[in-house]
Amino acid sequence: MGIIREMSTRAAYLIDHSKDAVLYLRRAGGRPALAALVGAGSAAVAAGTVYAMRHSGRPYADVLSDEQPYRVTTLEDLKDDEEALGLIQRELLSEWGAFGPGGMDEVRRLVRNAGRMVFAIRFYEDGNLGPPSGVLQTALADAGGEPERLTSVYPTFDAFTAGGSWESSASMRGDTAVLLQITAFGDRSRGVGSRLRDTALHMLPASVRFALTTTPVPDGFTLDSDPESSAAVRFHYRGGARPAGYAPGFKIPAVERASWPGGRQSNRDVVFMRYRRLENGDWEGVQKPDLRLRHSPIDLALPPVPRAIRRLRPRAPARQPIAA
Repeated sequence: MGIIREMSTRAAYLIDHSKDAVLYLRRAGGRPALAALVGAGSAAVAAGTVYAMRHSGRPYADVLSDEQPYRVTTLEDLKDDEEALGLIQRELLSEWGAFGPGGMDEVRRLVRNAGRMVFAIRFYEDGNLGPPSGVLQTALADAGGEPERLTSVYPTFDAFTAGGSWESSASMRGDTAVLLQITAFGDRSRGVGSRLRDTALHMLPASVRFALTTTPVPDGFTLDSDPESSAAVRFHYRGGARPAGYAPGFKIPAVERASWPGGRQSNRDVVFMRYRRLENGDWEGVQKPDLRLRHSPIDLALPPVPRAIRRLRPRAPARQPIAA
């Protein structure tokens, strides 16, 4: 049954992208070189390798061999899905209170300014993608994986979000990804958080060598505390990260949000958990999913297949001189 389910999921996956493929084929102008390209693509599909194309250029990764097949994409991919955005808004607000979006206008600002840096996971259900099951909000900084360098630029959590506007996100660059908030929706027994984290880490561009979390911890927890004693710290510790820094009061809400009801996560002190990337591109201690990666969400370069197809566009006929 598992093989049949995976084949069904792959078929749905291909159908979902068939319109985009047709668009690229039409633009190619039907030149003979296209036959070889289509043949190679058919062979790849037959071998079980799916390399998706999207005319929008939005990134995603499919993990179809998992016992629960899923896709990780960016929030930008959901910008026209009002129902999905509404679900995300409600879940983030319930989980994080003052550090969640207060309404749909804030969610749309998040999509507009930081949409490529927020990852969302959706599970396949009967061959179709279901609603979002969780999101991971990230940022970038040139910090060399060092919490001290990070906090010298971003002394508070609110500095990352620019008061909930996320206006600075588009200009963020650096070798360190900051895992700001990871939120699993509803039933957490599906392993939403670990699947989302592990896949998103492997979607980051090669220039990112470290990842630092901003993990909220209860009062009295320090770097010397047992990492197994806090559920949030334990999640990252077992996932391959190690404690690297501590910042008391890092998640104190801004004055204008201080009166907001608290979410399920209301601790103000944070521990920075550090993930390290190995020379081969994997992450130390992190289980790498068997993913099919579209391309990096932060590297905006076009993937090779669409670029190759674009080169096949027919040239305009040379203009003939006008007789005198």
